[in-house]
Amino acid sequence: MRLIDNCPICSLHKRKHAPQVSIKPSVKMTSPLERVYIDFVGPLANKIIFVLVDAFSKWPEAMVMDTTTAEYTIHVLEEIFSRIGMPREIVSDNVPQFISKTFADSLQGEGIIHTRSPPYHPSTNGTADGFVQTLKGSIGNSRGDKLRWRIPNFFKPYRNSEHYTTKRSPAELLMGWNI
Repeated sequence: MRLIDNCPICSLHKRKHAPQVSIKPSVKMTSPLERVYIDFVGPLANKIIFVLVDAFSKWPEAMVMDTTTAEYTIHVLEEIFSRIGMPREIVSDNVPQFISKTFADSLQGEGIIHTRSPPYHPSTNGTADGFVQTLKGSIGNSRGDKLRWRIPNFFKPYRNSEHYTTKRSPAELLMGWNI
């Protein structure tokens, strides 16, 4: 280890260990929309995708973003909430849009608790990250606007399939039936 520490080239490429942070243990959700996780994906085909996943049902939402400002992100959330309802809590990472005053004021105005992942501990947002990997694998090498139709085509089978952790489909848990 001393050799690596004293070698200028090795120390440049040595894996950096993130500082230890304490995080709250995960609480098991008992109903839909108690907690949702949000994140941005991309760029994929030069586009950014906004992702939301309900912690209880694993119901996903994803929208191709025209811009990623805090204001537009709020607009996208309002559109999603008009379809599925308002969550009690949102968990996000610390990207500028999610830590902006505009975003905080909007959530506070709706009575939504905003929990942010501790720095150096993005796995707190693991529910969204897990879905992101599934989504990336599904939409593959889509180009440009094809993402806008590939994402909805992905949702019907995903939302109606049994999730490995819940043993029920996201649609059944969120809506009470498959779609």
